[in-house]
Amino acid sequence: MQSTLHETVKGPAVAVDTVVFGIDEKQLKVLLLKIKGGPYNGKWALPGGLVNLGESPEITATRVLKNKTNIRSGYLEQLYTFGNPDRDVRGQVVSVAHMLLVNNIKSYDLIVSEHYTDIRWLPVLDLPETAFDHSQIIDFALTRVRGKMAYSNIAGSFLPKDFSLDQLRDIYEVTMDKPYDHKKFENEILSHGLLTESGNGLYHFKADSLSYFD
Repeated sequence: MQSTLHETVKGPAVAVDTVVFGIDEKQLKVLLLKIKGGPYNGKWALPGGLVNLGESPEITATRVLKNKTNIRSGYLEQLYTFGNPDRDVRGQVVSVAHMLLVNNIKSYDLIVSEHYTDIRWLPVLDLPETAFDHSQIIDFALTRVRGKMAYSNIAGSFLPKDFSLDQLRDIYEVTMDKPYDHKKFENEILSHGLLTESGNGLYHFKADSLSYFD
């Protein structure tokens, strides 16, 4: 949350929590912040904050990411609304969850903002205990990514503009958590018509409806 990590939330409030996925060392990782103080002291959480008056959830997501992590670009998608009235011990807070996919996570100069003691990229398959219902939100986001890998160019969000089929296969293996036969993968991915040759054995995804912010 924003400035209320230590305070009671008065009345129903709307927040945005964003699952930021990136790939490093052949692992799918999620960005988490360690909370300082309050009822969730020492627990890890997604970057999130309350929606300001006159602000859309998408604008809240981009603002919070910039202010709390220093991440300023990537593929952003709204996921789902999590509204269990008991999801936050401080009061009733509805979360409009989002997902952000980034490439080359080592290129980001992350910051540790107020109300937190640490910020880290942690392996999705080996996460610590999280605050609120953030483990549920992460699971939901992972299911969304895996589902869209089958029919869209969402894998390109983890890659440079031009890439090899081996690089693309690595993204699929990491994200789907399973191996792919080299030749079968190439035949299958090319049959979908999502790729265009860039030259020198490289490819790029054809443009579609994926939206980015920067």
